Amino acid sequence: MKKYLVLLVPLLLILAHCRKPDKTTYIKTSGKVLEFGSNKPIKNAKVGIYEEGGEFLGSTWTKLVDTTRTDANGFYHFDKDDLDKGSSFFISAAADKYYTYDPNNYLITGQEVTNLNIVLDPFAWIKVHVKNVNPFNDADSLILGNVVGTIPRIHVGKNIELNYTNKVFGNKNMQAGWSVRKNGIWKDYEPVINIPAHDTLNYEILY
Repeated sequence: MKKYLVLLVPLLLILAHCRKPDKTTYIKTSGKVLEFGSNKPIKNAKVGIYEEGGEFLGSTWTKLVDTTRTDANGFYHFDKDDLDKGSSFFISAAADKYYTYDPNNYLITGQEVTNLNIVLDPFAWIKVHVKNVNPFNDADSLILGNVVGTIPRIHVGKNIELNYTNKVFGNKNMQAGWSVRKNGIWKDYEPVINIPAHDTLNYEILY
């Protein structure tokens, strides 16, 4: 009996090693990659389909399954089969001078999903000039928000002058906030700006 067990165990290990995973899931999906704000199609964007797996309440992993490029109309298409059943899949896209799409919806496997559009935020730039033109004393303070600010964000003194360029979101309403303190009194400014895609806005803060 022991002799048969000795022969059977290696055979079972070999069979277990050779067993292929259950791959019955397929994905058929298509859509367009569009520019935020204008809905302009983005050609030659790189679109990838990713598989995600992991353990419950444990570590996860992500694997690129396939890539494609959008055509002149921003259209992409995937028709993938032989995918691991039980995994999750999502689409991500990237293009030159656009922020990479951060997916928040997973694909529906086992059926065709059409019109799965991806919207990318375009780059824009804001060229900022800051100057204390009405100094009160050395305790004058300026706090700049993310859109118009740099690090450090708190600037103190009456001889402040700054020049810099920030990369921001195009075609989007952004709050270009800052706060100024003079004579111990704080005053807040919260204008909303919108810069066209791939454009640069000259912006001046005189306080």
